[in-house]
Amino acid sequence: MPPEVEEDKFKEHKAIKGLRPFTEGDAEIFSRLQRHHDLEDCLNALKNPSFNFGYLVGESGCGKTSFLQAGLLPKLEENINECGVYIRFSNQEPLEKVRKELIKQFSLESQLASITEEKGSFLALANEAFAVASKPLILLFD
Repeated sequence: MPPEVEEDKFKEHKAIKGLRPFTEGDAEIFSRLQRHHDLEDCLNALKNPSFNFGYLVGESGCGKTSFLQAGLLPKLEENINECGVYIRFSNQEPLEKVRKELIKQFSLESQLASITEEKGSFLALANEAFAVASKPLILLFD
């Protein structure tokens, strides 16, 4: 089946994703899947001033990526106090992937030359992203 025919087939049934994760564009549909309590619990933990690090675990295919992309990230975007940054790891160096996502999300291309000249350029880049967002960053690693 050609990819465009297959894609059209799935557009009709957006809630049926098979093994594909829900994405940020599916947030409205995902919100109807009775995950409200889980999302609220997670958001409350993230908003706690003593929270620094957490992890989400579950069997492969249980919906962790969908929860992050279509559930948690849109809720963080609605919130005026935090800024969510979704980072999907690949075969790239992890810090390089984070660096690229921060540059992309906060349009830091123009500041890149001055940032990379600084000692500890990753920290400088993170500080610049924080300054642009003007609120705490929550990095969602997948």
